[in-house]
Amino acid sequence: MNKEGKSRIFIFGLTLLLISSLAFSTTGEKKKTDPSLISPRAKTIAIFKNGFGFFIEEGEGTPKDGFLVIDRIPRATLGSFWISILTKDTYLEEAVSCWLKEEKKREIGDIDELIKHNIGKRVRLTAGREVIEGTIKKAPGKIVIIETERGSLALRRNIIAKVEFIGPYSSTYPAKESTRRIRLRLTTKKRKVRVRLAYLAKGITWVPSYLVNIERKEKARITMKAVIVNDIEDLKNANLFLVVGYPNFLYANHPSPIDITRSLSMFITNLTRAKERTDYVRAAKLMVQSATPAEAGAGSVDYGYGAIRGLSGASTEDLFFYEKKGVTLNRRERAYCHLFSALVPYQHIYEWDVEQGLAVNERGYRISKPKRKNVVWHSIKLSNTTRYPWTTAPAFVISGEKPIAQDIINYTPKGAKTNLKLTIASDIKTKAEEKETARKRGVRVGGVRSPLYDLVTVSGKLTIRNLKSKGITIEVRKRLTGEVLTVSHNGKVKKMAEELKGLNPHSLITWKIPLKPGEETVLTYTYQIYIRP
Repeated sequence: MNKEGKSRIFIFGLTLLLISSLAFSTTGEKKKTDPSLISPRAKTIAIFKNGFGFFIEEGEGTPKDGFLVIDRIPRATLGSFWISILTKDTYLEEAVSCWLKEEKKREIGDIDELIKHNIGKRVRLTAGREVIEGTIKKAPGKIVIIETERGSLALRRNIIAKVEFIGPYSSTYPAKESTRRIRLRLTTKKRKVRVRLAYLAKGITWVPSYLVNIERKEKARITMKAVIVNDIEDLKNANLFLVVGYPNFLYANHPSPIDITRSLSMFITNLTRAKERTDYVRAAKLMVQSATPAEAGAGSVDYGYGAIRGLSGASTEDLFFYEKKGVTLNRRERAYCHLFSALVPYQHIYEWDVEQGLAVNERGYRISKPKRKNVVWHSIKLSNTTRYPWTTAPAFVISGEKPIAQDIINYTPKGAKTNLKLTIASDIKTKAEEKETARKRGVRVGGVRSPLYDLVTVSGKLTIRNLKSKGITIEVRKRLTGEVLTVSHNGKVKKMAEELKGLNPHSLITWKIPLKPGEETVLTYTYQIYIRP
């Protein structure tokens, strides 16, 4: 028989083996459970968008000689892992993370193992064209000895294509394995003891997004959903808190020393390496907040979102928690849920972010000038009149059934406003100009040893022309490096908290200008900047 034929017989035999395992019971063995072994499971989880969750887990067990054993060691972060005893008059003396050798049942995976772990069982073996019935006596080396009515028969294991058991058999075998556990030593007289674990761990997140329907003229229907991504453990009837805000977990990227899979040298190396960023990778904009400064002060196709009641939620310090109760979600599964849906006021606006003029930094040195498109955006200004803060997330804009745009809604507190970009407004023409109007050379700032600078005065002019057939309101933002001296049209000046030790401050000028159809206006400003010659 060729190899291909043997392979087919082997696979066919294994298939029959699996089918027969459903027809016959095993030896009737029941899995022995140790009452002192407890399996705390998540009761509540506060889930952050950066992939971390704060778990509170509880479990109950019966102490054996004053000891309880927790069935696993969580992958907790440094300083976040805590154990507490909830049972009255019970005290935790110590907790030790360790490797414990335990007997476990392993599934039999091939015919060799099946024969080896069923010595003494009656079988019917198919070897080539011959069928042999008897009792497995021994299985030394590469042979198996079968006791038949005609006497003992030795067969090479590799010629056995099929095994059928006549009566009960074992489909598992005992094996000792080292398992990570936490051993608790307690002082108690109680028969049952309840234990709580609390820790921060990576492996769970929620991804928010918005649907904004602007079919109505003055009210937009904003609907928020979340996709919960669980890659850490099975959840059963857990209460989840989806967190909005700026969490500050200094040691989130450092594992707790309770984890015995990491050596002392690994732990110390991790702590002494160069300081890592602790803002959870702000470049991944959708996984953190992007703040929007607070300002003073649904249509025929609604997709059924008007009936969404919204989750309950509450603020704690500077964080907001959406609460989702009774969630059952296995590891590697994802869950979709609505958070709220509401009608909010909005208005159409236009935005122009003017590119930087002089390419000089806060220390007076010339730098390369980033290339930016000089465009005006048609946007909508949304007012957050809901009961919830809006977290940073992608927003898909529609008008009834028509798709309009997709951009980002930045973090917006209750009572604040935020702008959401729709499209480039090509019929609003703009022009930005700057020119030097004065220069004072040899200016020394500081002591006699400080370097000399040129103090340059710059005059700027921003021209805007509305070619639309209707009036508009345009918001203009001009960032510059230097000290602003004058601003026209009631522009507002704000010094930015950036590079505060620099000689030249970072400034932001903002205007809010109404323009009639065909109207043109010119905004002006002047500022001074120190430049190294």
